[in-house]
Amino acid sequence: MNHVAVCLPPFPSLPFAYLATYIDMTSAPAPLPYHSSPLLLSFDIGTRHLAYCALALAPGAGALTEAPTVKRWAVVDLLAVEGTPYTEAATHVCLKSWTAKQLRAWLDARGLSSVGKRSELQARITQRLLDTGVRKVAPNNPCLLATQLHAYLDSQPWMLQCDHVVLENQPCLTNPVMKSVQLILFSYFMYRGVWCEYARRRATGEDVRALPKVSLVSASNKLKAEMTGLVGAGAGAGAGAVHAAGGGGDGDRDSGGEAVAAVAAAAAVAPAQGSKAAYKARKHDAIALMGSLLDAWCAADAGAYEAWRALFRSRCKKEQDDLSDCLLQGLYVLRKPRVEARAKATKRAIAVAKRAGKAAQTRATKAQRSAAKAAAAHK
Repeated sequence: MNHVAVCLPPFPSLPFAYLATYIDMTSAPAPLPYHSSPLLLSFDIGTRHLAYCALALAPGAGALTEAPTVKRWAVVDLLAVEGTPYTEAATHVCLKSWTAKQLRAWLDARGLSSVGKRSELQARITQRLLDTGVRKVAPNNPCLLATQLHAYLDSQPWMLQCDHVVLENQPCLTNPVMKSVQLILFSYFMYRGVWCEYARRRATGEDVRALPKVSLVSASNKLKAEMTGLVGAGAGAGAGAVHAAGGGGDGDRDSGGEAVAAVAAAAAVAPAQGSKAAYKARKHDAIALMGSLLDAWCAADAGAYEAWRALFRSRCKKEQDDLSDCLLQGLYVLRKPRVEARAKATKRAIAVAKRAGKAAQTRATKAQRSAAKAAAAHK
């Protein structure tokens, strides 16, 4: 076996020097819209389509039914990312879903004939790629996925400004490719977002305690967003019977709460049988819930949410599912601390009331006994 020696530049002598100097930082990060509260970035994992949502809750907001502030919300075709070593190889996969117009545009741009049926155009493109030495690549090739994913993430430097990154945890045995994508994302944000930021702060003497956070969340929590108080106590009570881990509501209800509660109730009436049927039912429920939430938020503030509702409605069912999953997952993570705090406060209040009632009963019993003794003494 022939070994190739690779010469790398020496690392800085300082133990905590900013290692990101070896990363291309020539382009300044695009600033996010102003936000005064911690910003959460939620990802729905996919081998080709990656959905993400950057959102935050208003600081000091008390009502659990309050709508979040959505900063970014998108679904991206990773194989369509250009400027990578796999850009042309990914064309072998992408052309299968291209329209005839896209196929003709690709051929016209290279001076090739664009006359014929869709299958003929696809065969012509495939042959051109093979003739130019571009081999076919499997859509789940880990090198392809990692390269395309890193290229896209590097083109979105604002993501490194987020305070909390949430990734949907994937089953390693059921879908190992999805697990690989999750670990690529996890490693990227742990290195670029946590370690590089820690090294930079150590080098400049800044506080290293409040670093960005990266979390893995179970996919089963996505439909708990409305169960944890999003639509008030009415829906939360009904959901508690379905989801054993559902939180308690605070009694508030927004203008669209009834619609969202109806969606949750419809999902709870007749659970689907079988793993595939249950999977499809969860996808349908997530889309329906997201649509109802957007309607409710638009009714309260159309200027802030109408564009997001239009984006959601303009996408196909598959992309709507991805968009729903990432936003609902983010909502669950954002609201969970408030729900848990309210649950603990309610539990403490109940305990205090029980102790007070028991103490009052004890005092009443002692008073009765004293009165009985006094009455007996007079006799």
